[in-house]
Amino acid sequence: VLYHAAGLKKREPYVLNAMANLYADPDVGDYDKALGYYRELLARHREDGDRGELATAYFNIGATLESKHQYAKALDEYRHALDLYRALDNAESMAETRRVIGATMVKQGQAAAAIVWIDQALTWYRAANDGDVVARTLLTRGIAQRAAARPILALQDLDSSRAYFQAPGNQRFLARIDEERALAYADLGRWRDAY
Repeated sequence: VLYHAAGLKKREPYVLNAMANLYADPDVGDYDKALGYYRELLARHREDGDRGELATAYFNIGATLESKHQYAKALDEYRHALDLYRALDNAESMAETRRVIGATMVKQGQAAAAIVWIDQALTWYRAANDGDVVARTLLTRGIAQRAAARPILALQDLDSSRAYFQAPGNQRFLARIDEERALAYADLGRWRDAY
């Protein structure tokens, strides 16, 4: 409101985005409010012809719909973002969008098909030599492999991811990895390892 009153209309999208991100945060979880702000941003960016920001808005709408467990709608929005990132030749954003599409497909029950998307992201991240994102993507692929009833392949990916996050002691990722490892061991009937 203050930016608008002061004639600083170009700063309004920044504030709208910050408010949308706040409402989209799982600790707040007012996803409908977040979607309203993201859609307002989408309209503004479309009007301004800013394809980079338009892609980001589509991506954020997809992520918010995913948080609402509306996976089919989320995938549609992610694909809009991917098309724009491809047109902009933004390879890094394309890789992340592919990883997220794969992760969402797993939640939708399409784990085997999801691995193709995740592998595309992993190929780019490995070529970029980005160890942190490679490890996160291996976690994503490990989850997909387990969901596709491939627990041995899942453990290979999860163990590789774990080795990376073990060094700095990143508890957030280690907890998630160990949860998935336990499920993979349970799928193999290795109850002691799962425990």
